Amino acid sequence: MTAAVSPRATSAMPPVDTPYPLAQDDLDRFARDGHVALSGVLDADELATYRDVIGRVVADNLDSDHALHDDVGASANNWQFVNNLWTLDKDARQLIMAPRLARIAAALLDEPRVRLFRDQSYFKGAGGAGTPWHQDGLFTPLAPQKMVTAWIALNDMSPESSPMTYASGSHRDGFLGLSPGGEPAMRHFEKSLVHQGYRLTTYDALKAGDVAFHAAWTMHATFAHSAPVPREAVVILYVADGVRVVVDPPEGPAVAPYPQIAQVRANSRAISLAGLAHDAPADGPMVPVVYDRAADPWA
Repeated sequence: MTAAVSPRATSAMPPVDTPYPLAQDDLDRFARDGHVALSGVLDADELATYRDVIGRVVADNLDSDHALHDDVGASANNWQFVNNLWTLDKDARQLIMAPRLARIAAALLDEPRVRLFRDQSYFKGAGGAGTPWHQDGLFTPLAPQKMVTAWIALNDMSPESSPMTYASGSHRDGFLGLSPGGEPAMRHFEKSLVHQGYRLTTYDALKAGDVAFHAAWTMHATFAHSAPVPREAVVILYVADGVRVVVDPPEGPAVAPYPQIAQVRANSRAISLAGLAHDAPADGPMVPVVYDRAADPWA
């Protein structure tokens, strides 16, 4: 197993710190739809450098405790999901904690300070199964759920490469259910979303370096990966400074019918929120501040 990297370890990698030109239209679309795709958040040089880093760290840790095999059935589904890359490698941490990305998250949340809750590789090999319809808020034992997820494309997306599909506006309506896995069940659930009036948006033309952001309760899914090359993505979950630890998020359902949800929440409390009691601020060492507007030289 790879040892955790010291928080004081420094990286010679290029900093990803300059501001992204976020427009008011981007903020408006995120508020309306619960998701927004931003082009060219990472430039070509940054992408080439950090794609190699993330790929290396993922490959080195597939057999470690950081690999999410049991929780999500990754091995059986041809997924390569490795959690908390920022703790494993100082160069990976340079991207995961990048001010440019965290600054966007803070703007979308309209919060002056944001923390890193966790990150995860989302690599899918050829034939990799889809990810069922779900809402990230279900899995996150925090309240209020002021959270935004950044989904970073490390290679180009296509309709065949398991792109993200969102139910626009679903973030305003709380818990909307959880689909079973498998294409037929996921398509049936998708039809129910359409019948409820949600407009579906699929980001199947993202280019490497583009980033899709979505809110805590935005319903989303990906379908099977049928492209000949692996899909490479990394996600980062940001939370507003000041959110508190809870056993069960008040916005979600009781977890008894959903043992996987209970397991992921328990893992979050044991890892990201270790030692923090119910109703304590989520401010431990595994939930570091990654953006503070008061200290931002570009603010």
